[in-house]
Amino acid sequence: MKSYFANSFQAAMEAARREMGADAVLVTSRPTTGESRALGGYEVVCASGLPEPGDASQFTKTTSNADTRSGNHSVTSSEGGALSLPAGHPAPGLFSGLMSGLNAPATRPGPDTPKSTLDAILAEMQDMRRQLRSSQQANWRSSDQPRWIAASPQLRDLYGQLMDSELDPDLAQQLLGTALKDQGDPVASDPSRHHAMAAAEPPASSLLTALARQIQTNVRLDAGLGGPSTGARVVALIGPPGAGKTATIAKLAVQFGLPSRRPTVLLSLDTLRVGASEQLRTYAGILGLRFEVIETNRALDQALEEYRGKGLILIDTPGYAFRDLEGGCELASFLAQRTDIQKHLVLAGSMRCSDMNRMSAAYDIFRPSHLIFTRMDETETLGPVLNEAIGSGRPLSFFGTGQQVPEDLEAVNHSDLLSRLLRSRIPLRTAAAAA
Repeated sequence: MKSYFANSFQAAMEAARREMGADAVLVTSRPTTGESRALGGYEVVCASGLPEPGDASQFTKTTSNADTRSGNHSVTSSEGGALSLPAGHPAPGLFSGLMSGLNAPATRPGPDTPKSTLDAILAEMQDMRRQLRSSQQANWRSSDQPRWIAASPQLRDLYGQLMDSELDPDLAQQLLGTALKDQGDPVASDPSRHHAMAAAEPPASSLLTALARQIQTNVRLDAGLGGPSTGARVVALIGPPGAGKTATIAKLAVQFGLPSRRPTVLLSLDTLRVGASEQLRTYAGILGLRFEVIETNRALDQALEEYRGKGLILIDTPGYAFRDLEGGCELASFLAQRTDIQKHLVLAGSMRCSDMNRMSAAYDIFRPSHLIFTRMDETETLGPVLNEAIGSGRPLSFFGTGQQVPEDLEAVNHSDLLSRLLRSRIPLRTAAAAA
């Protein structure tokens, strides 16, 4: 069990996961006070997975003390620090029982242990893990809640759903606060009146409609793919390796190129990987479209001039890793200066929020104008996508939802965003339509 300090709850959790791995379990979190503020604004205490039965090496003494005045509990670890747990938190009884078991004499199963006993031990360990995960989710939901949210069951539940979707806590509070202000709610404009929230609970449908309106206001959408133009519409897809740029170009070619009466051209600049352009060449052959491999920026400039009378030009670019862009990139400099080329940054929607932020910042040198998120069928959380869309101010254009060409490419709409964000736990289409 170990404490981690950072200037935000999310940063502290990321530090814990980097050191402890994906099995890091959150025990408690709290703002720092006194001298500990020098280490960061927040402290999180994490345990590294489930210890082996009978292994008490990481704990020297275990106590569970209840402070009847504050309602808080504490658990003492070998590091000598008392880990405070919030009042009403399910963890104290759980951890005191777990740690008592750890300090008991080791009774490891031997080769003659009946299978029923082993199954019972395994079931008990799995139940402990479920309780630890439940405790972790409770901490995520309750972390950094302002009083005006904590005082309202409806706001608390909605805020918890936004946290489950991994939306940035500050962004979630901003969206909910503005939604309440749009309703003329006095608590949102005067947090000191949070005690009045319970008596003036906003209707769930009204609150959801206000949130839908905030999503529409803050998340820009544009699936026009180049917009109206007398010349060729030129679209380049940029993004890291494995993001799905080539398959997305094939889907766009079918959905936008084939229905057009004007020809579509596919250009590949991906000469970094052996045989990388062959996949797009295959797609072009199947669809009956013009295809060309481009090796230099000058050749690209010439090709764009040659094909300016075409209907749609789709450009596939190499997938640059983060380190490839640290010293600059000639293609990025070329594309950044071409305002006639619509540049869509393609990222996997299943990426961790911190990795997505890092990669998006690296690709700023291309000056992307739109965002495409692929692998949306592989994730249940929309928070990282909305964090990036709202934070960057770039419009969302398409979601890739599978490998089928061209079916698994959807133009983004606000109703779908809200459904994904809240995982369809409320009648969302009605709310989005009312907004």
